[in-house]
Amino acid sequence: MTLLVVALLLGGCMNAAVRPGGERTTALAADTDCAELKDGERLKLGLIEDELRAGRPRAAMAHLDALPDDVAARPLAQYLRAESHRQVKEYDSAVALYRRLSEGCLPGAGHHGLGLVAAARRDLDGAVKHLLRAREMLTADPRVRNDYGYALLLSGRPAEARVEFETALELSAGEGRAARNLLLTMLVAGEEQAAQRYGRSLKLSDAETRRLQRHAMALREQVLKESGHDEAVD
Repeated sequence: MTLLVVALLLGGCMNAAVRPGGERTTALAADTDCAELKDGERLKLGLIEDELRAGRPRAAMAHLDALPDDVAARPLAQYLRAESHRQVKEYDSAVALYRRLSEGCLPGAGHHGLGLVAAARRDLDGAVKHLLRAREMLTADPRVRNDYGYALLLSGRPAEARVEFETALELSAGEGRAARNLLLTMLVAGEEQAAQRYGRSLKLSDAETRRLQRHAMALREQVLKESGHDEAVD
């Protein structure tokens, strides 16, 4: 089992558009060089983003296709279209849009998307590279910090990953993926007692706890195998 197969099993990277709170997406709130949206445009794009969050990317694309040309050309609309393509695994189309965004007024969102596509394509080096760029541009985005941390964990860098997960949790206490990934990091690092205490605080089901333990064991063994060491990675 390769590290990236483990990644796909765990689903550590974000699978939906980012909208942790408020009227504006993280992408638009963090990248302020884009022209301000009008109220009507913000409402339309917010409803499309809700479709993505609900796991309906094809519905989101249908609504994007129905937008007036001037609204559809907005960077945020292009970002939502890229997210839609990524969620239905139309990666070439997603990459073209993310790359354009990374060179425009939404560079952080563009690199984040490119990192997620790289992970989906089992290109861990590419995922780490783009997610690092996104992390540098969107430093206060908990989803970006979580996704970058997960890529670091898969790269055999649990100590660095832990910092990202802890930061994501402090930025957003409701970031459930970061909490589970932090527990996973403890298990990978062999911190069994700390992991047990933290797992109890998360109130995970027994099935979820066992699943994380199995994946941590597989990930730890793979890291050790690829590094050529017999001891846990610190």
